Amino acid sequence: MRPASRSPEPHGGDTIKRNTAFALASQLATASFTAILTIFLVRKLGAEDYGIFALALSVASLVFLPADLGISQSTARFVTCLRK
Repeated sequence: MRPASRSPEPHGGDTIKRNTAFALASQLATASFTAILTIFLVRKLGAEDYGIFALALSVASLVFLPADLGISQSTARFVTCLRK
């Protein structure tokens, strides 16, 4: 006896539109939080103190930029190769 053929069930996973909307919402949330935090810090610290703070953050980001040594990109490529 042969089982009745069923139509394939919908995937039920994330769609491209949904993922795009989540990525856009994430970018908007990050940008708005950054803008609000910057405005707050400028008003709270004043122009001179905020300038020193911004300089310290810039130097720290330049120091930490090469600290990753490409490990993030290498990990992503390695995981992709494992899945094939």
